[in-house]
Amino acid sequence: MWSNAYIGIPYEVNGRGMNALDCWGLVRQVYKTELGVELPSYAGYESSTDEQSFADSFAEEVNVWNQVDVPKEFDVAWCRIAGIECHTGIMLANGKMLHAMEGSDSCIVTTTTPAWQRRILRCYRIQ
Repeated sequence: MWSNAYIGIPYEVNGRGMNALDCWGLVRQVYKTELGVELPSYAGYESSTDEQSFADSFAEEVNVWNQVDVPKEFDVAWCRIAGIECHTGIMLANGKMLHAMEGSDSCIVTTTTPAWQRRILRCYRIQ
């Protein structure tokens, strides 16, 4: 499966390469490598909990994304972590999500667990 190539990459704020990624860096890398789509970097925020910076960055690009009710593989999940909207991940098949989060290497989680059901706010598909 293509997602296996992204498991275990170390987390780093503003990480934008395969040697270290943050959540958006992972989304960006997957879209570039797997789909041939170049997404903006948005590097430059100071921490992974910089909610306003995440919101401002995404607001600039919202016209190229459609919110979806039923996510499919490669849709981007917008998540709340510790009460802050500041996290993204890539939806996979069968209720899974690939993501990179501060404090751990990139991994796959099951989105149907109570913890992730509360965290995932909405999903987007690129037009």
